Amino acid sequence: MSKEIVEQYVDFEEGIAQFGSESEFEKILFSFKKHIPALLKKMQEDTGDDYVVSVHALKGSARTIYANDIGDRAYELETAAKNGNWELVKSNNANLISDTQKLIDAIQTLQEG
Repeated sequence: MSKEIVEQYVDFEEGIAQFGSESEFEKILFSFKKHIPALLKKMQEDTGDDYVVSVHALKGSARTIYANDIGDRAYELETAAKNGNWELVKSNNANLISDTQKLIDAIQTLQEG
């Protein structure tokens, strides 16, 4: 069941193709789960250039695991922050963090399962 939840966020086929096997791809997912919570905390607290750095890191990490929707949304907020559109950032940041946390929780159940 947990793999199906992860697959709502992650393109497993692309990840397996990129990393060579499901077990290797899962190692990358588990690394994402381990490191991203601290980044999400920074995204809640950071402003200005610090926020841009944090959301940029989420974008790259999400795209590495083929969490394409999260990566695209992070890119949108990174671009908005760079352009000074803080209203867009403020109105979308919490949802991006929440959805990324749902992915992390799903990866946790996959790891436990």
